Amino acid sequence: MVSSSFSRVFVSFLSVVSVLGQTLNAPPYNPSPFEIIGDINGMTLNPTVNTAGTPPVARGGQLMVNGQAIVIPDNTLVTLPASIAAWSEFFTNPAAPPPALPLPGNITYTAVVQGNRVGDLYIAGTVYFQQVPLQSLGGFVTKIDLTTGHFWIGGKFSSATPATAGFGGMECVLNDPTGVYGRPYTANPLWGVDPENPCIRATTGYPMCIPRTVADDPRCPKKNRPIINGKAATQINFRDPNRVGGLLSNEPDSRAMAPIMVGDSVTVTGQQNGLLFEVTGLIANAGFYTAPNSKPAYLAVEGVNVGVGSTSANVEVGETRAVAFTTDPTTPVEFFFVDVNRCSGAETERSVVVTAPQRAGQIGRVIIRMGKTLIAPPTRNVRFRYTNGVATNLPLLPGMTPGEYTQPIYDFIMPELTTFGANEVPFEFERMRFLADGEGPFELGNPLSAPITPAVRRGQLDPWPGLTKPALVPATCPPLARRAAPKVSKRRAAIEAQLKANGAVSKREAEPTPEALEARQTAANTITITSAVTKTRGNHFDTTVDANINNVNAVLWLTVGSTKETVGAFTMGLLSKTATKAFFESTVQTKGKPTFATVFATVNNVRVGTTVTVPVVA
Repeated sequence: MVSSSFSRVFVSFLSVVSVLGQTLNAPPYNPSPFEIIGDINGMTLNPTVNTAGTPPVARGGQLMVNGQAIVIPDNTLVTLPASIAAWSEFFTNPAAPPPALPLPGNITYTAVVQGNRVGDLYIAGTVYFQQVPLQSLGGFVTKIDLTTGHFWIGGKFSSATPATAGFGGMECVLNDPTGVYGRPYTANPLWGVDPENPCIRATTGYPMCIPRTVADDPRCPKKNRPIINGKAATQINFRDPNRVGGLLSNEPDSRAMAPIMVGDSVTVTGQQNGLLFEVTGLIANAGFYTAPNSKPAYLAVEGVNVGVGSTSANVEVGETRAVAFTTDPTTPVEFFFVDVNRCSGAETERSVVVTAPQRAGQIGRVIIRMGKTLIAPPTRNVRFRYTNGVATNLPLLPGMTPGEYTQPIYDFIMPELTTFGANEVPFEFERMRFLADGEGPFELGNPLSAPITPAVRRGQLDPWPGLTKPALVPATCPPLARRAAPKVSKRRAAIEAQLKANGAVSKREAEPTPEALEARQTAANTITITSAVTKTRGNHFDTTVDANINNVNAVLWLTVGSTKETVGAFTMGLLSKTATKAFFESTVQTKGKPTFATVFATVNNVRVGTTVTVPVVA
């Protein structure tokens, strides 16, 4: 799954706006929409004390994008390039000391956030993360190391060790935690490949792989890339494997993936992590087609844009459209929105349109354009399926369902004003029932995380990104069994099948306690106040505070106050740290006598850890 356009503009109102001498102390109208795209400067997870009754996995927090603080509501899910993750999953295993951001690699990450400004708060509705917008790498595969699964794009074609001076090229690895397309790679599983749908593929959607062994890998067989005139074939018409008489032993077989070969021209997307590029999507310039009306047949989605409606007549609604590719251009494809029951998580497919792939030009391409037809309500996920159904019981493709493709929507097209200068219309997130109602039991984005036991429902966004919370549909749900594990979803079944095929087994884990999850975030952001002393200086008081924190990326802030009187003047200031001192220190002046000092920490202007308050000694 590859995210779509990040090129957008947002308009927001400052809390205080001065125009031609006129000062506004509040937004001209409330609420107002925003769409912010920019660098992620900071991320925090709400502490337990701020979210009473919220399951730890469901907690939100705060996101800083280009210096703008955005509230991440409880129950927020973040869409990544090939998965969907709970906000809390970014904070489950921080390092000590932690990085400035809980994100892999050392390159800037970008967020796309759609939401509404409600009062003075920017509250998110939808959130998308990606490392560098539209980042991709293209070229020839020049070397594959079958002992590690690493491969190189660009540089010289050589059998020598790539580390040899002058080789060049970028070292890549499939970020494949469950070993769907090659050897398992588990360094950053949250940012891994899609375990259900062919995201490592030929242009037509045929799944591709890197052999797991030097010897022939039956799940990634050499026969599926026959050598023709010294080169691996890039155009193959697979015969029906269910034909009378079957296939020859050395004949390409559509019931297994096709190996990526040296010389293939590929485009990859993913994350740069040091000198290694972790691939979450790969498209090889190859035309692989399956026999007409045969199974298995494959398809892949290039992009989906969904227009969201509005109650206002003063807006234009975007068009819903999609592009996909198929290996069987003779069989029509049906396009669905996938509704999810908020109580059980059960899916209901809502058919949108049936269309036939192209038979000429870009053979197998599917184009869907809905024009002015609004598909409502929008859903988080959409699905494509051949009208003749899917293939099952394919031992060489564990966990995959050839014949269909499911992916989240990366681009909700919000309504746009038709009368310039009129008040902007807030985004109506209540139309997105997956935000307004929730989507049943939580399912974690990390494929190596076992299901949460007991099951926990994902509820409505809280705080709601609007003035009025929408009513839940249905209004109530039966309680989940206290000790029951969640129903095994299609995605979880695929993951378990892949782990089993690679000799791995996942364990079911209990949901972490609120105290345990909070401790993970705060342990590496521990503030220690070593001294807080005040002295009389004429008609004022000087208060000196020394403090420290075990996070080298953090800065400390100081406030002082009194339980007996108003201290006046000083409200908040930055503690300083010099080269001659191993701690932070600040001296502040107040008219009144402080009785306590409070210190808190920030990283990239976002608060982290816990606040510490101590008495001031006279």
